[in-house]
Amino acid sequence: MKKALSIITLVILTLSSYGQQYQPLPSDSAIWVYLNSGYQSDCYFSKYEMQGDTIINGTVWQKTYLQVAKTLYPGQFPCSLPTQYGTREYVGCLRNDTLNRQVYYIAANDTSLIKDTLLYNFNLHLGDTFIQKTYIYNTVGYDTLIVTQVKMESIGANYYKSFWVKLKNNNIPCGEILLIEGVGSSNGLLPIPFFCGETSIQLMCFVKKDFVNYSNSWKNDCASYLVSIKSENLKNLKNIYPNPASNLVNVQSELTIAKITLFTILGESVLSVQNASTIDVSSLQSGCYFMQVTTQNNSSTTSKLIVNH
Repeated sequence: MKKALSIITLVILTLSSYGQQYQPLPSDSAIWVYLNSGYQSDCYFSKYEMQGDTIINGTVWQKTYLQVAKTLYPGQFPCSLPTQYGTREYVGCLRNDTLNRQVYYIAANDTSLIKDTLLYNFNLHLGDTFIQKTYIYNTVGYDTLIVTQVKMESIGANYYKSFWVKLKNNNIPCGEILLIEGVGSSNGLLPIPFFCGETSIQLMCFVKKDFVNYSNSWKNDCASYLVSIKSENLKNLKNIYPNPASNLVNVQSELTIAKITLFTILGESVLSVQNASTIDVSSLQSGCYFMQVTTQNNSSTTSKLIVNH
């Protein structure tokens, strides 16, 4: 009996300690993809990328970039997948305050750099009210929100402390959004104002250091929303196998293959072979990659490849 009680106590303490462990936003090499869609309207995919850092007033900040892709209204849901994103623009930088469980932000057009702007406060409890700063079309706004639920959400292989929030003192049903430790918000990395109509914002994909932490089950997998590698349709490509793979991958094509290149989800080239129809992936970490196949006539195509050891 004492042994059983000891085991139960140990499990409770372990779960309690795990639940209290704060997970800050990534400091580098992370991508968020959000979908903005509505009834009989075009679809907009926003891809945020955190990469590199800068020093402001003696403090290290993480640089944040944004690309937008538009797909035409398909006549019915779901939206078509993006095929190409627009120009990559610097939108600002973020800083983690791990001790106080907060995230600060400085917009790219903020030339004063005098005062930090609180973007996220994850030191919240059930029933707390707070002011959320919002950003849309270079316009800053403020929403007064209240926490309705606090719980651990399963995202990928990990659990994150999450806060369900809604507009306070509002009789119009505007739904709820999710604030997630280590991820951000379900309605944009830079939160936008609540919409009380038929427009919706969804987090479709979250990648941290080439590992897919979250993929919306709405349609396809995470890599489908990234399309970071430019390619053309190569009709002569017959097959890529095995996929998933752990060592040799074979590429069948009617034309002579000039080059095979593997990219991470973040678009970094990690492996390349020339004048060969096989490539050895045994040295790569398990995960999702893009395989770009180029033939001697300079036609190319990109396919997803899963490496699983």
